[in-house]
Amino acid sequence: NEGIEFRDYCSLAFDIRRVLPLGETEDACVKGAIRLAAVGVLGDRSADIRRYLNENTWPVPEVNADEAGWPKLFLFRVADAFLRVVRKKSWDDLRAVARAIAELRQSQQLYEREYLQQENGLRQVAAIELVAFYQLAKAVEMLGVFVGKGTPRTALDDVDFHLSRAVKAADSAGIIELALLLRWISMAARVLIRSTIWHQLAAYNSKMTDFKRALTDELQTRPLFELLPPQRDAIQEVMHTGNRAVVVEMPTSSGKTLLAEFRIIQTKVNVANAWIAYLVPTRALVNQVTVRLRRDLGPLGFKIEQATPAYELDALEEELLAAPGSFDVLVTTPEKLDLLIRSGAADQGGRPLGLVVLDEAHNLGDGERGLRSELVLATINRESPDTHFLLLTPFIPNAEELATWLDDER
Repeated sequence: NEGIEFRDYCSLAFDIRRVLPLGETEDACVKGAIRLAAVGVLGDRSADIRRYLNENTWPVPEVNADEAGWPKLFLFRVADAFLRVVRKKSWDDLRAVARAIAELRQSQQLYEREYLQQENGLRQVAAIELVAFYQLAKAVEMLGVFVGKGTPRTALDDVDFHLSRAVKAADSAGIIELALLLRWISMAARVLIRSTIWHQLAAYNSKMTDFKRALTDELQTRPLFELLPPQRDAIQEVMHTGNRAVVVEMPTSSGKTLLAEFRIIQTKVNVANAWIAYLVPTRALVNQVTVRLRRDLGPLGFKIEQATPAYELDALEEELLAAPGSFDVLVTTPEKLDLLIRSGAADQGGRPLGLVVLDEAHNLGDGERGLRSELVLATINRESPDTHFLLLTPFIPNAEELATWLDDER
């Protein structure tokens, strides 16, 4: 696959370039930073390039327009903006992008006329060069807006349009280095847009849109603008309603719970009056997951409750389970859910069990506890053929076999 080969080559190029100096001069350093960021993005190394930009001296210095000249000032300011879109450490980076482009527009009236008054046949080249820069600035500005707010929906085409015009201008003026740099930026911009949660989770439902806005809210300490590479690899399979049984095998702390939250929202919207069981192996995880789901999904109107991993029902749980509609997601252990099913307490007045999320699914191979988990899944699978399953695990040797066991066709 040519796409995979290109990604792997870019990843290798990133590993090589990041241990080398960016350049010997200011100009070379800034251009080297752009190339490094581009190959990092294209090599699916977005987390690594963000770490590089955070841990090293910021590669774009402040320059004085009167001393540096209009083209250098423009290149440095746009490079700074592009690198901030790549890093997007917080909303401060994205707000800085908007400010930088606005300041360039204000400075244009001061410096453009003087730069265009060149002689010896260079005036036309200078004018075309500025056209390339202005198109680049517009593209980077739109890129920053889309990463932060997901608007406009046509951003992929719009950014591509402006960058293609920038490339044509640089080509026509014979500015080879700038033309190559613009091509790197153009390819990286497409990947940056496609990596965002706005693009990856477009056209689902209004609840999903509300969730994306909450994840990217300017009040968030660590807003989430894009999915990690393994999340992007998994998201379409997870969200495909035709897939009844999905096993997600991803390393710890790589975002499996977020994938489950996306699927929970989709299930609640698509299956009328459904409830979801979120199964974890321990009491500590029951509390931890309940807190997270309440924090993330509570503002969307989802009711999150928990059932403690005891082998009997307490009075509060009996009251909770006896009231249909008292929760949307029940966080508990497989053993407790098995008790609820066998006692009839999980009936919820005939409400359908739309989705079962089993976290730490590798425990299915763990002796008696694994057997209990397997039995409760088998019981639900047999008695509720419309229930979907999402199994999350950092490692499991037989993921495909497990998914096939739950539904050999879907």
